[in-house]
Amino acid sequence: MKRITSILASTALAAGLGTVALAPEAAAAAQFVANSDNSVRCALYDGETLCVSDRARKSQPQCNPKGELIPAVSIQRKWVGTKCWNQGFERQPSRLQPFQVYNHGNRVVFSSPTGDLYVLDMAKPALVRAGGVNAVLFSL
Repeated sequence: MKRITSILASTALAAGLGTVALAPEAAAAAQFVANSDNSVRCALYDGETLCVSDRARKSQPQCNPKGELIPAVSIQRKWVGTKCWNQGFERQPSRLQPFQVYNHGNRVVFSSPTGDLYVLDMAKPALVRAGGVNAVLFSL
C-alpha cells in the first residue's frame, strides 16, 4: 500500500510539473472538486486549499461527532496540516473520476483509484492527501 501511495504521489507530482506551465495565474474565484462519490471534497481558494473527508473519521477521532465537525487537511500560506472543519462548502463540487487531474492556478488535484484526492501546491510547495487518512506528504 505504501508503494502504491508513493507511485500515486509521484504521478500527481509529474502531472503537476507537466501541466503547471500551461496553467493560468491563480483565479480569484474559488473552485470546488470532489472524488467520484463526493466523500472527499476540496475547496481551492486564492492562496488556500481546504480538503475535507468523511472517510477520515477513524484517523481523526477528535473531529467527531458527525454533523458538527469533519476531518480536514489544509494548505495555507504559512501553515500546512490536518485539522477539524465545522462548515460546509459554498456550492457543489465537480466530481473527479479515478486518475483524473484538475488544475487550478498553481495547484493540481489528482483523484486516486482508492477515492483519495492528492493536492500539489507548486507555490507553497506542498503535497497533501485527503481521504481514508488525511496527511501532509511533504511541505517546505
